Amino acid sequence: MLSRCANPDCGVPFDHGHGRFFRFQQNSQRPPSAPNSHSVQHHWLCDSCSKTYTLDYRAAIGVLLSLRLRAPNDGYIPLLIAEA
Repeated sequence: MLSRCANPDCGVPFDHGHGRFFRFQQNSQRPPSAPNSHSVQHHWLCDSCSKTYTLDYRAAIGVLLSLRLRAPNDGYIPLLIAEA
């Protein structure tokens, strides 16, 4: 269950009426731990953080916190918030 904003520098408590919700389907190479397990990750950015950041999933890495608007090749490095 979600409890806080996915931005590790924020920590605002989850509010289903505000912010932005993300679901990512993981393509795990590992066998599921239980017969009814699934590979969907849920993350949420609070209203304030969702204006500046977005979340991206990369199969070999995981979920990354990235700036929404940035110049190409500006050297910005996204922050890993959940491993693949």
